[in-house]
Amino acid sequence: MLEFDFNEIVPKFLLTIALFFVSIFIFELVSRAIRKAMHRINAEKSVISFTYSASKVVFKILALFLALTIWIDARAVVATAGTVAVALGFIFKDVISNIIGGIIIVSNMLFKVEDFIEIEKNSGYVSKIELFFTTLKTTDNKKIIVPNSVLTSKMVVVNYEGCLSKNETEAVK
Repeated sequence: MLEFDFNEIVPKFLLTIALFFVSIFIFELVSRAIRKAMHRINAEKSVISFTYSASKVVFKILALFLALTIWIDARAVVATAGTVAVALGFIFKDVISNIIGGIIIVSNMLFKVEDFIEIEKNSGYVSKIELFFTTLKTTDNKKIIVPNSVLTSKMVVVNYEGCLSKNETEAVK
């Protein structure tokens, strides 16, 4: 039968929780600093929103691994991470394809924030390009959220002629 020493487990558990939340707080500050630095160098809005979104996800995963090292040897965490990554790759192939789609959109500048695009039967101005999806704002102020994998696998029309007049464009923004 297993015996638990609560005098050892409780402080370790509280330390794990504290380390996790302190790490999240610090990584959030780093993500914001990265976003501000990108604004200062006048980086493309699409690149800024994608990088900020990606950094938040990566930093949350790092915070979790950091907190786990209190309970588990760091070498074991790193060794297990490789195996888990392969398994998760199969499980989350759609999520991964959205991430890769976002990278393709941003790195190849297929379109950018404020471009008017049409995908299948939907159209609107790109308001955000994030890690998993891209948000469009329609001319009638609706929000359309499109997975990045769809935007890289379907035909997309970007900034086509006669989409809106200048007044309509300003009204949407």
